[in-house]
Amino acid sequence: MFHSKTGDTVKFDGPYLFLNFIDRLRWLPFFPKMGKKEAVINLVPIDYIVEATLYLRHAKVDEGKMYHLTDLNPYKVLDIYEMFVKEMIGKRPKGRIPLFIVRLFLSFSAIRKHYRIEKDTLDYLVWMGKFDATNAERDLQETGIKCPDLREQIPSMIRFYLANKDEERYHSHIQKFY
Repeated sequence: MFHSKTGDTVKFDGPYLFLNFIDRLRWLPFFPKMGKKEAVINLVPIDYIVEATLYLRHAKVDEGKMYHLTDLNPYKVLDIYEMFVKEMIGKRPKGRIPLFIVRLFLSFSAIRKHYRIEKDTLDYLVWMGKFDATNAERDLQETGIKCPDLREQIPSMIRFYLANKDEERYHSHIQKFY
């Protein structure tokens, strides 16, 4: 979870693990693309979730509804990956590398520790999850509460990451065995 305006997070997980990876590989002459072209990921900031939850909890809307507080216009994983790489190191991903090769390298704990990324983080690159946000969209429509565009949040996420990347308290413990 991250804050949409500041990029603050309590720990580097989810999208921040890719920032670890990108940061550690910034010396490469090019960054290859990875993942399924059609894979979509839904990254939602904590401030949107809190604001929407508080409103929906106290609003006079039908009780018993299920709400998926998601981005109604999520980006494809490859687009997010490209936005991260471009914003963080000024490069555009080129070419492709099969995920099985990256998974193979991440089978070694020393490599996972060095790059500060778990092998299961790669699952984000192929995930095909979809959510029905109809109830949330309808019940929040008149409030002005909406999930901000991820493209606009990425610069603050990267600023926060770069300012805190050496702080161990933000990093997840990388598993020794996998």
